[in-house]
Amino acid sequence: MDDRLCRRSVIEGYKADQGLVPALEDGPRREAVLKARMRLHGAGVQEARFLADLGLHMQSSRAGTKSGVLRKGQIFLPFPDPVTDKIKHRWQLTYDKKRDGVRFADNLMRGVERFMDEMLDAFEEHLPERYKS
Repeated sequence: MDDRLCRRSVIEGYKADQGLVPALEDGPRREAVLKARMRLHGAGVQEARFLADLGLHMQSSRAGTKSGVLRKGQIFLPFPDPVTDKIKHRWQLTYDKKRDGVRFADNLMRGVERFMDEMLDAFEEHLPERYKS
């Protein structure tokens, strides 16, 4: 999703960024979308991106049997300590902070929902005069 907002061109020699943000005219709508994007990053999107290839395409984050446990009627899924770069192998992960994967996923989805609401608000509140009737 973040790549659709702004990313470097994949075409060699083409230097312009691509996505929604570069396509927006400077002004309050673009600024509102940029602020919403920054809050989205704070919700764990960047960390999820660093972990995506590991979990989806290469290997699970933990070796062995399923690691989810039931604690006080709630599922607890051990989740790696915060990551700040791409993870190429599960051996790079640590579990010292006792993070919960369910909580991480819930927080991430709340961040995505908030971002979508903020982006839609930015378009509704900052409609160019030529489109108002």
